[in-house]
Amino acid sequence: MKYIFLCCVLLYSCSSRQSRVPAGNRAALSGTASEVQMLVEQALPSSLIQALGIIQSRNLGDNEFGRTMNAVIRILVRNIYPDMPVQLPPFDPSPSHLYTKILRAVENKSYTPSSSSAPDYLEYVLPFVTLLSEDNPGNIDHAAPDMIRAQSLNRDSVLAPYFLGVIHERAGRYEDAHPYYDTIYSTAPEMYPAGIGLSRILAATGRITTAIQFLQAMDAQAPDNPAIQGQLARTYYMAERWTDASALLAPIVQQQNVNPVFILMYAQCLVEQRQFVRAQSPLDRYIALNPDDRRALLLYVRIQSEGYHNREAALNYARTLTRRPFIDDEASVYALQLLQDSSRTDDKEEAQQLLAVLLNNQNPPLAVLVLGAEDAIQRKDWPAATAYNNRILAQSRSAHDLLRAWTAARGQGNQQQAFGYALELYQKYPALEDGISAYCTELIDSGKNKEASELIASRLAVVKSSTIKSQYYYLSSRIKTDEESILHDLRTSIFEDPRNLNSLLALFEFYHRKNDTTRAIFYFRQALSIDPKNPRLQQYRQQYG
Repeated sequence: MKYIFLCCVLLYSCSSRQSRVPAGNRAALSGTASEVQMLVEQALPSSLIQALGIIQSRNLGDNEFGRTMNAVIRILVRNIYPDMPVQLPPFDPSPSHLYTKILRAVENKSYTPSSSSAPDYLEYVLPFVTLLSEDNPGNIDHAAPDMIRAQSLNRDSVLAPYFLGVIHERAGRYEDAHPYYDTIYSTAPEMYPAGIGLSRILAATGRITTAIQFLQAMDAQAPDNPAIQGQLARTYYMAERWTDASALLAPIVQQQNVNPVFILMYAQCLVEQRQFVRAQSPLDRYIALNPDDRRALLLYVRIQSEGYHNREAALNYARTLTRRPFIDDEASVYALQLLQDSSRTDDKEEAQQLLAVLLNNQNPPLAVLVLGAEDAIQRKDWPAATAYNNRILAQSRSAHDLLRAWTAARGQGNQQQAFGYALELYQKYPALEDGISAYCTELIDSGKNKEASELIASRLAVVKSSTIKSQYYYLSSRIKTDEESILHDLRTSIFEDPRNLNSLLALFEFYHRKNDTTRAIFYFRQALSIDPKNPRLQQYRQQYG
């Protein structure tokens, strides 16, 4: 209701404005016709409503001019302001009017450019309405000269500058699009499509928080505007603010003629919030409309895997994507993770085959390189792991990326490189315990025991996680020199985490050196159960296995 009230307020304010001298062929019109044409060319919600009111109140709807202007208004409202709460006349332009050929082309989704010598503003801008649904910038760039010419004919209309903003935005020229949208919205805030366009520019250029704040302000001014709420939901979705997005999307998807994209977005928001049962209904609804949509099928994979823990069903859905004529990277990565986590030999073999296919791509996505690096680390193929990590680090240096690179560098015996990664981790992510542990390890390996000891002691005083404490006690044991202190730290480490492989290996090797066969066997078997292929254990298999 507030949005309708706003339109009414704008209508009354517009009616009090003094009419300008009309542009283009309006100079040949007189009185009422000139006023209506001016209002239609202005193309603001209030001016279009006012033009409709004049046509109706002065009984112009049956003559050539009135019928055609009604058709122009209908075209503009339906394509630029589809959420505007106004009753539109039927599409019935006069067959003999100048605009009718253009209007019928627009109604039929066909682009008919104006002649280069056209003196009329609407002749230039109306054909572009057809191109508003065109995503390929190559198909709309050609219209820019017409829009520039139109703008020179009528500086007070929002159509030409808005269409120029659209042309630049679709081509990715965001800096060029920004001033068009910004100027329109700052001078005529009722032209909300320009404001929405401005929010898209902000989001596309990395200012997503600003875009959200901007849309929230727009929503506060026109709280019942579906277009603004829809764009705010999209922007929340882009920012991965799943709860906020789903709250806005819930009423939107209940509408009868809702854009199916919103249904899919809503389903994903619910999946990301782990509301798998609720996500099933909108996802089924979307799939009924788009049965081959890869994003929807991938959500089915996730629901089966993460929601119902039905790994086989998840893999079956994933395989329908990975076996398509083109490689679906996102689905393939997810399928690969499912296969790698399997304990079945045939699944492991399928994982290796799929990984080889994905890595064979000239420029594999970052997620594929990560899986390749992790697979190489698991197989202890350190040169391959290092090669993958180098490619990953050229694109991303997250904590996980640096930890992976550190692991590979240690495996390859490159102490200098390993120290560099550990130091970068510690400096970039000072609160990350895995990074601190890696740095302590490198300090110890470099003989900087005092610095390592102080850092370990400071962490043991504050950490609460048993697993993390266990790792620090293991590192502490490496600094100690007397056997009792070493054993104390190793036993404490095992007490905190009985599956700490490093501590189990250290205790096994300690008792092996002491020829304490009973204790050596005990720790050997525990370590072997955790890592059967560990190279440090293989040489003792005959003796203790």
